[in-house]
Amino acid sequence: MFNETPVSEKALAYLKKYGLWGLIGLGLLVYGLLPGGGQNQEVPVSAPATSQRDSDIASAERELETKATDILRQVAGAGEIKVRVVLKATENRNFAVNSNITRRTTQEKDERGGNRTITEVTEQNQLVLTRNGSQEVPVMVQAVRPPIEGVVVAATGARDPVIKAQLANTVATLFHIPVHRVTVIAAQ
Repeated sequence: MFNETPVSEKALAYLKKYGLWGLIGLGLLVYGLLPGGGQNQEVPVSAPATSQRDSDIASAERELETKATDILRQVAGAGEIKVRVVLKATENRNFAVNSNITRRTTQEKDERGGNRTITEVTEQNQLVLTRNGSQEVPVMVQAVRPPIEGVVVAATGARDPVIKAQLANTVATLFHIPVHRVTVIAAQ
């Protein structure tokens, strides 16, 4: 019925050795194609939506614009003032973290006089949380304001070059930015 041909010992050993590896590879491939196969399921971290970040930037810009307008109105001869501040990004917030770093060093010597040193470092970081009613919120250590990209000042008194220079220097000093990031224009 079947044509039986003898298989050499070498070919049989080859099939056993590499056939097993082929089956393992095929199994891993199928496992990877399954939904969620082999991948760690990450817990989604709630991040503010883009519109929330945009409104945070706009809110910070308005706050700075109001402060600048209040100061610039004090400049004699400035007249009516409007200020526009442009920030690079939202503020950078740093949160408290509990860190646990473990170092383990092993020194081995063999009978031939060879030395081997193995250093193993394990680091674990955990966000510090505090209760706020029924929620747990992270503890903020520092909030760094975003850098100012530029400032535009529109003033009715900016036709006078002395007033224009005073306004530009006041804004540069107020926000700790170079004068070339400040533009003062004459308003109508």
